[in-house]
Amino acid sequence: MEPLTTDSGVPCVLLPCSSGDTWAVPLNSVAEVLVDGEVRSGRLRWRGRELPVYPPAPAEQSSGLHAVMRGLGELAGDYWALGLRYRSLTYLRLTESDLAEPAEGDTVTAGTLAVFALAGDICVIPDLGALQASLAAGPGQLSR
Repeated sequence: MEPLTTDSGVPCVLLPCSSGDTWAVPLNSVAEVLVDGEVRSGRLRWRGRELPVYPPAPAEQSSGLHAVMRGLGELAGDYWALGLRYRSLTYLRLTESDLAEPAEGDTVTAGTLAVFALAGDICVIPDLGALQASLAAGPGQLSR
């Protein structure tokens, strides 16, 4: 993530993940949002590709809503998919002052760079590189 400035902030989107978390990610890390994505054997079919899905969930628990995330090419894949909850996505320019309100009772864990409260929601900034590396390592290696 690029350094934050109080003048302009970083263009971000808040993603309501199927895991229950709300992720704050740079807007340019999201390639597309699919409303009716079909997952088979833990993989989402997208534009002729089979993408690993995080978090893994049985097909009957999938909402069908997924964010296709731009990956870091050196981590075995250009794209991967993130399962979402049916809830609106939010665009904002994230500034340092947005990160100032601590998330009561939550701490930074493995795979998370920061945790903060925003408009009553607890948001996390995930370590997208670490997450993609765990997806590349295989389904048994996923961590949250």
